[in-house]
Amino acid sequence: MEDKFQKTENVQEEVIGIKGMHCKSCAELIETKLKLLKGVEKAKVSYIEEKAFIAFDKKQVNFNDIKREIESSGYKVSAVDTTVDNKLEKIDFGEVEKEIESSSYEINNKNDSEDVEPKKSRGIKQGIIYGLIPHTGCIAFIVATIFGVTAATEFFKPLLLNPYFFYILIGLSFTSATISALVYLKKQDFIIFRKVDDGTEISFSEGIIRRKWKYLSTLYGTTIGVNLLLFMVIFPLLANVSLASSSVTGALLANINPNSISSLNLKVDIPCSGHAPLISDGLKSINGVISVQFSLPNIFDVKYDSSKTTKEQILALDVFNTYKATVLSESYAQSSNSNNNQVIYANNNGNSNSNLATVTNGVQVIQLSVQGANYYPNPIRVKKDIPVQLIADINNMPGCSKSIVIPEFGITKSVSTSDNKIEFTPSKSGTFQFSCSMGMYLGQIIVEEVDGSVAAYTGSTPVTSGGSCGGSSGGCGCGG
Repeated sequence: MEDKFQKTENVQEEVIGIKGMHCKSCAELIETKLKLLKGVEKAKVSYIEEKAFIAFDKKQVNFNDIKREIESSGYKVSAVDTTVDNKLEKIDFGEVEKEIESSSYEINNKNDSEDVEPKKSRGIKQGIIYGLIPHTGCIAFIVATIFGVTAATEFFKPLLLNPYFFYILIGLSFTSATISALVYLKKQDFIIFRKVDDGTEISFSEGIIRRKWKYLSTLYGTTIGVNLLLFMVIFPLLANVSLASSSVTGALLANINPNSISSLNLKVDIPCSGHAPLISDGLKSINGVISVQFSLPNIFDVKYDSSKTTKEQILALDVFNTYKATVLSESYAQSSNSNNNQVIYANNNGNSNSNLATVTNGVQVIQLSVQGANYYPNPIRVKKDIPVQLIADINNMPGCSKSIVIPEFGITKSVSTSDNKIEFTPSKSGTFQFSCSMGMYLGQIIVEEVDGSVAAYTGSTPVTSGGSCGGSSGGCGCGG
């Protein structure tokens, strides 16, 4: 083997630009094929520089033959440098031949599609793996919950109860992707480590981003895409699935008195939707909880039997010590034994002591609906000088019951799906009547003093009763 190339008068030198190389194997393939071409004395193909340095006997082969050989493998000759001056003497052809001899691939078994695969397929596969890493605990917990595998569920629960576990895995996901990218770029000679006197020197080849942006974008794009798919689609869907408890839930609903069903709308500070099954599983473990429905980003709608459990018992769940739960809204059953911090939908026996509104953020909130010809709760009990917010249940308010008149507080408003709130501040104590605009639906508001007493004052009277549906005077209740 010659260590140095000896130029003769018949030898022509060319530096050829080559486009379409995806990795070192591409350069090795071109280099080996050129080496086997009759008349080519020496060849060196640089994947990093995208160039081929060639010395050939112009009596045996010409430039067009070399070009055809390169392009026959699917690559493109992009430019030719005809001003070469002793460039080949600077090339270590001995090292080139060592690389060729140590190469493990065979020309006849290589093709271009195999060279493209490491960039695209590898990036996608690695992106999927690194995208799944931060959710391994969540996925395992969800699977165990769906199929009722108690032992597995209990094993993964402590991991999900660690508030930093999710962020650690997210960091691990992108760290792993970055390490993988560095290793890949190192193998392709885009990153070079050199030993120097005082340590190791790291250098990056020019054009690293331009040459490998597809691989890098595929790797990180897939990692991010898998995370978004899990966050926005898969976890929210699976959070509301539980094969193990479906039969139990059906049996439970069959034995529940509809008048005892209450609900809570909770906002829970979970780090991601993958933790939703942890919250749902904990809530469903409470005796009396009927159903739990999760919605993005962190909202849980809980329905429960108020004869078996209470809001306080639900909020005392251990998981809420780690992930704080905030009550956004609540409604209580018609027959529940209520106290002064509950919101009541309705109470058919008219016991006014059970209908005092809840004060939430300084506002007395009442869920308003219609039963028969009356507004419910009936009566509504509120405190004097504290703002009141009536939230109309539009689905349970037919016809002109949506048009509400409260004369004593100057209220005349038609509620709708987009605007279902009536707000006022009662400045006087007493018992006040209100109705729909046609006087067909009636309601009553009792305003208490701070000490709970009620003044013997009835205020203005409601609109008088109008005609019925189909009558000559029009009337109310003729439509939704």
